[in-house]
Amino acid sequence: MKNLSKAEYAFIVGGALNTIIGLFAGTFLIGQIVSVDSSNVVHLAEYYLMIYSILCVTYLALSIIFKRVNKLITYRISILIKVLYILIIAYSGTFFSNHIVLLGLLYGFSEAFYYFSINYLKTDNIKTEFMKRFVPISSIAGYIINIIFPIIFGYMIGYVNLQIASVVVLAFAVIMYLCSYMISAKPTVRAPFRIKEYLNIIKSDRGKSIRLSYLLNGIEGFRGVHGVFNTMFIVMAFNNTTGLGYVTSAFSVLYIVVATVFLQFNKKHAIDDNHSKKQSAFILIAGILPFMGAMILGYKVDAVTFIIYDTIYLSCITILSLINSISASTLAKRKYVQGYLSEYQCTSEVITAIGRLLAFGLLGVVGLIGNPIVTMGYMLASYIIVPIYAFVVNRLQASLQRDKKLGYDVYDVENIVIEDAEPIEAGELSGEIISGQVIECADSTDKDGVILM
Repeated sequence: MKNLSKAEYAFIVGGALNTIIGLFAGTFLIGQIVSVDSSNVVHLAEYYLMIYSILCVTYLALSIIFKRVNKLITYRISILIKVLYILIIAYSGTFFSNHIVLLGLLYGFSEAFYYFSINYLKTDNIKTEFMKRFVPISSIAGYIINIIFPIIFGYMIGYVNLQIASVVVLAFAVIMYLCSYMISAKPTVRAPFRIKEYLNIIKSDRGKSIRLSYLLNGIEGFRGVHGVFNTMFIVMAFNNTTGLGYVTSAFSVLYIVVATVFLQFNKKHAIDDNHSKKQSAFILIAGILPFMGAMILGYKVDAVTFIIYDTIYLSCITILSLINSISASTLAKRKYVQGYLSEYQCTSEVITAIGRLLAFGLLGVVGLIGNPIVTMGYMLASYIIVPIYAFVVNRLQASLQRDKKLGYDVYDVENIVIEDAEPIEAGELSGEIISGQVIECADSTDKDGVILM
């Protein structure tokens, strides 16, 4: 820690604070909304549909006008929007659902500006050789946040009130803004946004693996709705936000254990780099088990059935997401992609957002129907996406092996950009334990702050 630069400190603290805000805006805001009736399901759908539609359009617009955008300014704008978002919740208290569309709009803008800026700011401020020390420290900070703060938020919202919790989160947002003055933005001249040229590249034979990776982005986006369902299941099983906090923290610990064990196992057996029949079977079984586990909740939702389901789901999804992130991270480093990083990242974000819009759009439809059985039916049926996800992960592994044989896996080692992601995205990118997004080495929440369970 002694040799970290001011900018590295700012990114670590800022990333940790953004994770806290994400937990508040995702998991615990959902916990306040949910009492499993059609009206609240519609509110959830409205909130997330607004977030992802605004995020998608704004991110695309920022990418197109990239040359005229100061990344440090957009980063600070994202924080100021978060401040406004939190102020509305603090002012409204338990009546914040009256402003749910406005809150979704603000959070969507904030996330688009944040994730558009943070990738490039890290590239400007942290040299590639220093990423090896930065990423582990940043990841550890994310892990600690996801273990400690769910308990704190659960207690504050359950035994104090939502407004006090909002004031605490507001203070964190102000600190995050002040930390931005330790970061600098280098003036860069980048090529115009050349999406047509880029699409021609990925349409070619050498772009097959990238196309599969984008399909996984869309599936990850759709799977983001499971983070919301998990929060709903916890509230149904434990009946309060205190229980939500303890369960969220416990499964954060489980994620860390599973991820650590798998990564150590993967060093010896290279599951992500050795596409054999055994590896294929391992991946496909990891996709089928969560779907079978979810069916347990169709019988009964209580503490026991939820713990059984979520242990299976989290363990298998963590492994699948890590295999995908390890493999997909190499695609952005390929030489023929390096000149189109803005296009590559923008396409990924848009496809992820489309997947989320589809999932939450369907949730809104079943909410309008107003039948709890239909709502539960959609929630359980949505888990069929997990075996599909595993199948595509398996296909990507096969495609990457094919690329090696054909000589497509040529990398530009002098120009490697470390993605900030959501994902294990902490997705999403973005991403954060993620509910669906691109993954930054080991960030631990998704863009919504919803713990992946």
